[in-house]
Amino acid sequence: MLQAFRSRRTAALTLAVALTPSAFGAPSPSPAAEANPAYWRAVGAKALAAQAAAYRGETAKNVILFIGDGMGISSVSAARIYAGQKAGGLGEDHQLSFERFPAVALSKTYNTNQQTADSAGTMTAMITGVKTLAGVLSVDGSVRRGDCASGQGAAVPSLLETPPPAPPTPTW
Repeated sequence: MLQAFRSRRTAALTLAVALTPSAFGAPSPSPAAEANPAYWRAVGAKALAAQAAAYRGETAKNVILFIGDGMGISSVSAARIYAGQKAGGLGEDHQLSFERFPAVALSKTYNTNQQTADSAGTMTAMITGVKTLAGVLSVDGSVRRGDCASGQGAAVPSLLETPPPAPPTPTW
């Protein structure tokens, strides 16, 4: 087994960053597929397999998840240029403090019912591995926002409440 995926937090980070079906050549999911937690777990399993294939034998001691709400690539680029120019440089060659971390990842975020990410649905994906609707926490995409009864049986446990998925066996 890979040491890198024994930590629940490592699994949570890997799943959260990789919950993009198109990253693995999958077609855009149907609304019915998006409402099914098994669909998102399968996407996450493919992400873990891709990570395992790229594994170099290093094990993270800790994982700290910084969530920069509203920090898309264009916002980070603008901040980098501004900070670099304020420091007397051109700007583009400047590095923000977090860009110097030993490992940095980007995630493409969106909810199952809208393109602009909502913090509640985004955090649900990060901590459960299941994408969901905007404005709901820790429930799958089958719920109807504002209809509490539709949440019966739709709860998805966080990755901190359940054992992490078994990592795939590397083929190298």
